[in-house]
Amino acid sequence: MNSKPLMVSIAGTDVQQMLYKGDPVVTFAMVDEIHKRPDGTGRRTFNEHRARFVEGEDFVTLNQPDEIRTLGFSRPQGGTPASVILITRRGYLKLVKPMSDDRAWEVQGEMIDRYFMVEQIASLAPDVLEEIRRTDGIARQLSHKVTEQGRDIATLVQAMTALTAIVSPGVPGVYRPGKSAGEILSAAGFTDAPKNLAKWFGNRL
Repeated sequence: MNSKPLMVSIAGTDVQQMLYKGDPVVTFAMVDEIHKRPDGTGRRTFNEHRARFVEGEDFVTLNQPDEIRTLGFSRPQGGTPASVILITRRGYLKLVKPMSDDRAWEVQGEMIDRYFMVEQIASLAPDVLEEIRRTDGIARQLSHKVTEQGRDIATLVQAMTALTAIVSPGVPGVYRPGKSAGEILSAAGFTDAPKNLAKWFGNRL
């Protein structure tokens, strides 16, 4: 058992995650609450389709008082229930299969993505988590380098084009005798060209 159960928000309903031997499970009452169904709906669906559910894979039956008490189950009138059925991820998908309204689809997606996955992520070995963080860091660095190189290439292309505008008298509407390199660059639209580019050619061409 996780000593600090997680709270998971499912379609606007906060649910405390229940774990059995490290795996997320749900009860019939939890399914009814999350899906906003009348009490007893989940158990009735289970009973109607009992042949479809495989014990040990779709559900687990607890009949040991110690296990039942550890999970926090108790009867309204006091005491411990004789048995408790816990539904696994696979069993949950079977249990909600008859539900087809919009909320059922929304809740089912969030249950799979959040409720039944958070413990698997949290239980990853520290070295695995560190590898994930390291890989993410490398990816960010590569992305930054690619962005920097992209800017450098763009600047180089701009500079080369600007040089062509300066030295080539065939550029229409740009080359005029007596104009400074800066004026030619401005006329060609290269307002962001390197500031010292004009100095390479002197004040006048």
